[in-house]
Amino acid sequence: VRAAVASLMHVGVRDFDDALFALNQGVGGIFITSTTNQELLTTPGRDIQALKNIVGRDFRVSIDFEGGRVLRHSNILGQFPSARVMADTLSPELVRGMGFDMGNALKAKGIDVNFAPVVDVDTLGLDVVGDRAFSDNPERVAEYATNYARGLRDAGVLPVFKHFPGH
Repeated sequence: VRAAVASLMHVGVRDFDDALFALNQGVGGIFITSTTNQELLTTPGRDIQALKNIVGRDFRVSIDFEGGRVLRHSNILGQFPSARVMADTLSPELVRGMGFDMGNALKAKGIDVNFAPVVDVDTLGLDVVGDRAFSDNPERVAEYATNYARGLRDAGVLPVFKHFPGH
């Protein structure tokens, strides 16, 4: 039972050693937080690929990498605009392309799950949502979020729609 439960968990990790410990406990994935040591993304022999070689089993690597103000380790993974800026300046097809570019940046570092896109509809003017939402129109949010997610999938990254039922 312990192994089955552990395999369902994604746990935040501080660094390579913390990630290795968690994976050796049987977790199904690790979560790259804003405070995770960046060496896990950049240092050969102590990066995600090294973890995959050592652990010897499949596991997922996840991150919050939405665009705009929610971009973990953007100095390594790149800068991308917020959902609102995407929807205000790009067609849905171009947003799919941007999702693909984001996915490629993540995949290149061994990350295969992105806790994005945000599918909140910005109707209440909440600061926590704001420009993280594509729009205050549900149809527009659905269209843009779907294209963003398709771009991630095209790059081999699993998108996770959030926040249900919303902030």
